[in-house]
Amino acid sequence: MTTSRRKHRNGEERRRLLAALANPVPPGGLGPRVVQLRGNLLALDPAGYRCSLLAMQLADEWVEYVAAASVTSQAKNYRQAIDQLCQYVDNVLGLGADKASLTGPELFDTLVKWELSLPEGYAPGSDRPYAMASALRVLVIRRDDHPDRVVAPVLARLARGSVLVASGSATERDEFTRQEKRAMVCAAWVSVHASRKRLDEGWALAAQGRHPQQGSWTCASDLLWGLAHEEITVADIRRYMPPLHEWPLELLELAAGPGKTPYPAMAGIQLARRLFARLYPTSFDLHAFRVLLMDATGYTSEEVTGFGEADVELLPKGVRLTLLKNRAGKLRHRAFRDQTPPVAPAQGDRSGGQLTVNWPRREASAVVRQLLDFTARVRAKAPHVTNTLFVAAAVRPDYTVAFDRWNPTFVRARFSD
Repeated sequence: MTTSRRKHRNGEERRRLLAALANPVPPGGLGPRVVQLRGNLLALDPAGYRCSLLAMQLADEWVEYVAAASVTSQAKNYRQAIDQLCQYVDNVLGLGADKASLTGPELFDTLVKWELSLPEGYAPGSDRPYAMASALRVLVIRRDDHPDRVVAPVLARLARGSVLVASGSATERDEFTRQEKRAMVCAAWVSVHASRKRLDEGWALAAQGRHPQQGSWTCASDLLWGLAHEEITVADIRRYMPPLHEWPLELLELAAGPGKTPYPAMAGIQLARRLFARLYPTSFDLHAFRVLLMDATGYTSEEVTGFGEADVELLPKGVRLTLLKNRAGKLRHRAFRDQTPPVAPAQGDRSGGQLTVNWPRREASAVVRQLLDFTARVRAKAPHVTNTLFVAAAVRPDYTVAFDRWNPTFVRARFSD
């Protein structure tokens, strides 16, 4: 096949998958399941297997899990696990594969034999058999958690039990290496530390101010005092601020950043947002807490951002959380115990690759305590939000203020920005 014909065929296939992505097949329906990852498309068509019913059941869970848990590169593992199992079922059951389903106990022996056969396809010591078995089990458990989808009890018990193959050599079974995880946790704690410092300094500066009518509308401490005591509104900043050329350098740099001058048309809203960010958490601040909670608990983004103050029980040496799987409506009550503090390495010793900052690193209780304190002021102003600690303040383009639940897509930035 010529290069041009191959490109044409690839283009046609991509257009077909994009059409399927735009009009997704409903659960239980016929047609390919498609997910999009950073511009790449992954597809699985149950019709490509004799055991199409089983493939359809697993593919539905795959698509929904990737979307709900924001799965990235690991999505390929789940797709590969489905593909490997369905090929095995087709070969072993032959014409009877079309009856294979998670609803019946007959599939038990086949699932066990498939899992035990996985090491045969990989090099000795590989972690791939364990990864494939684990990925498949996640999808079965997820389907069993769904109130309207049936999984045979014996298959559910198998999926929730121990994996039947060894975990392989001590290599990382995740989309990030241990070094990358340590760097992410370190960056997240640095971000939390910087955010808390910003708010502490903002409230301290507000304490030095007075009402802008008595002080000055171009004094940052007076503006902060007014906003902190609710004596002025964000709209008042637009109404009473003098022209931009009368602003002092301190205020210009507060609005636009060091060494920068704001555009006249945007100066007011930029200043209002920067002032509010000195007093209340922003959407960006909360990304770090999500990273830390996912690392400390091992649960998904949906679960660690979905519990409120009433779902937290602080223990003497840990914390107990009530986590909710929204789609399944299933509650998990989990206790996370504090770890024994690690021994600090000798001064100048960087060989161990350990994080040596002077705040907790991977304990769920430490993260939850920090989050409770960090969002307390916003939660007090958002009594309607009770099912999450992830709340933030935002200044809208019309100069109104919202204290509401976190929108993780509101700000796109990095911890280091």
